[in-house]
Order: sequence, then structure tokens, then C-alpha cells
Amino acid sequence: VDNCDFGSAVAFSLPAPTLKAQPLPAIWGGPINNVWFNFACGDSNDPGVVHWSHGNDPDASSDANTLVVSSASEPLVNGCIYDGVPYVFSTDKLYRLVPTFGDVSTFRAVETACQKGLWGRTAFCVGPDGIYFLAKDGIYRTQGGAGAEILTQPDLAVLFPQDGTIAEPIRGIAPVNYCDSVSLAWVDQLLYVDYQSMDEEAATLVYEPLWKRWSYDLYALSGARRRIGEPGPNVHTNVFGGWDGILYQVDATLLTDAGTDIDWAVWTNWQSAEDLRALKQWGDAALNCHPGSTVSGIVVTPVTDNGNLPASTVGINGTVRETFVIDVNAGAGALSENFGFQVSGSLTTT
Repeated sequence: VDNCDFGSAVAFSLPAPTLKAQPLPAIWGGPINNVWFNFACGDSNDPGVVHWSHGNDPDASSDANTLVVSSASEPLVNGCIYDGVPYVFSTDKLYRLVPTFGDVSTFRAVETACQKGLWGRTAFCVGPDGIYFLAKDGIYRTQGGAGAEILTQPDLAVLFPQDGTIAEPIRGIAPVNYCDSVSLAWVDQLLYVDYQSMDEEAATLVYEPLWKRWSYDLYALSGARRRIGEPGPNVHTNVFGGWDGILYQVDATLLTDAGTDIDWAVWTNWQSAEDLRALKQWGDAALNCHPGSTVSGIVVTPVTDNGNLPASTVGINGTVRETFVIDVNAGAGALSENFGFQVSGSLTTT
């Protein structure tokens, strides 16, 4: 601390302070050579830097786990794992993060042949045949960083205005407003592009890769802000958060569940205390969460033996994020090789 003196309300300064717990707006992760890493970018102070966690320890990192990928004039936007390889988008390019285990840096960045950047943090998704993303002039697909294939030329080009061009509606479809959020999602072999149009209406474009054709979705109740496919065999529905703050379930013909509770459940990883085979006595555990707008609170079920043996359920409520201590079997505990939580509830709003 500099310029510190006696008295009250004394001016002081902290030269080159270390700011801790700085959240980053974009995070992704997956197994790299059988080692799990989380990556993140979007630091306003270092816009061209990518960060990563320790291998197989996603809650820990260090100052050494950083890599300068691009200049400050080409900030990083977001990234993903495709075909087991980590990638990170800047505003102008796509980079492959190549593992160099044992070297000074764990990863190095290699510019790909894509030569197109990502427009917004949510304007991309990973499909089985490549990475789909919104660039400055339309929707593209790239496979493993190969040259980008544009999907909106020539018919839909006027919906994606550029400098020097005039945005125009086409066949009743309003052009994309690049000032608002655009979201891409891969659901049931279809690419959904949810956006706010220039006439301030929510709109959705749907791409069918098999037939290489686009269609237009218009929902009577609300436009889609973010969507996710529902997992499971022979399941062809998806859930999206509407611009009105309500969750909707979408099937082939209509929106359902408007204003109706939607049940949800999340399973944590099984904790084994770094010993997969030995039996352990599990007494209690902590869960840090924000119950949010869950209708009747959150139900936490401690589970053992790879989730096959549930213990007594515990209900939690709250209006802020906090840490809840969950007793296992009312304090009696459980003997098992591993331990985890099933967290469930019911929700009507996003």
C-alpha cells in the first residue's frame, strides 16, 4: 500500500493489485487426452487471453494457466470442444488449442483455416457434423477448423446486413438485428437460429442440413431467447426460454406448458475421495446454489453406489445464493464407495 498516513479518510493506492475471483463470461470444457480441462475467456483487461483449469480439477487454476491467443484488437468471444479438440473463437478467426503437456505452457494456439470469427457469445453451437456459428455476414459451418462453409448465401444474404449494404426482409422474414442477442442451438438434427429482428420481433430460422434448406418458425405465445434439446431416445422436443420470461416446451406442431410447472432434475458427479474402490462413511455434504424461482423449493436427495441407492430427501428454499449443509440419512450417514446429489424441483420461469 502506498501513500498511507495517520488519520481518517487517508488516500492510498494499490500498485499492480491482484484481483481475485474475477468471473469470465465464457466457459467450456471437456476431456483432452483423457484429462478434463475447463477453458474460459472474455476478460475485459486481457481480451485476447484464454484461461484453463488444472487437469481433472475444474475448481482450481493458477496464473500460469493462461495463453495469449490474439491481440486486444481481436478479442476472444467463446469456445467449444469439437471431436475431442478444444477451439476458441475471436471476433475474426477460429483457433485450435493444441495440448503440449510437459512444455512450459500446457496448450498452444494454432490459427485454423476457418478465417471467420464469432459475432456473439451465444451465436454458435456444436453439431455432429461441425461447429455452426454466426459471423459478420451470415451463418457458417466449419469442421475441425477447416474452411468455413456459408449456409445463408445467396438466398438469405439480405437478412444479415453488412457495412455498405441495406438490410431487407425476404419472403416475410425480417432481417437480423446484430445489436441484440442471437442464439444458435442444435436440436434433433436441426439447427435453430433464434434472434431479435430489426423490427423488434422475435424470430427463428431453422436449417435442415440433410436437405440444405431453411424454414421460418413463428411462435404465437413468445419468441425464443435460448433453447436446449430434451435428451433421451425417441425424444423430439426441446425447451426454450421465451422473451416473456416463461419456459416453453416445443414439439413438432405447437408450444405447450405455458405457465405450467416444468419438472427438472440435475445429478452431480460421484465423489470418491480419490479412491474408487474403498468404502467410505459419508456424513454430510455442502451444496452451494440459488433456489431462484423454483415453485416449491429444491429437493436434494443424497445418493450412493453410483446413484443407485437414494438416502432421505432434504428440502431447501431461499432467495439468494448460499451454501446448504445436507445431512445424509438425518445424520446417520451412509457407507459407500462414492457419493453424490440428485437435485430436483419445478420451474415456471427462466
